[in-house]
Amino acid sequence: MIAALMLMGALILQDPATEKAERMSRGHGLLEACEAWALLSSGEMGTPEQHIMFWRCAEYTKGVADTLDATSMLCLPDGVTNGQQRAVVLKYLRDHPERLHELRSKLVRDALQKAWPCKAKS
Repeated sequence: MIAALMLMGALILQDPATEKAERMSRGHGLLEACEAWALLSSGEMGTPEQHIMFWRCAEYTKGVADTLDATSMLCLPDGVTNGQQRAVVLKYLRDHPERLHELRSKLVRDALQKAWPCKAKS
């Protein structure tokens, strides 16, 4: 029985869907998604998979930015667009390949806070 459970666990861990989900939770997956966002934003038609990736980048980045802004961990100036936020995140991911193994939430936070830090109150 224990051997059967261990075998099932090993098979689950080797499941391509599990591996893809893990990749998507990290910087590697977010970079891939935001590269699709950049491609489609430039007017390219893209593939159905790239359209899915476009929305993963767009919605994830907006969700993290909104959460950080609502909790005063980010100070977005008036007029900053969602597209600007995504462009900042994409540039950060491209500029920091050594961090792509990290959680995407941390990378988005760091990118946005670097671009729009809150000023210390005097």
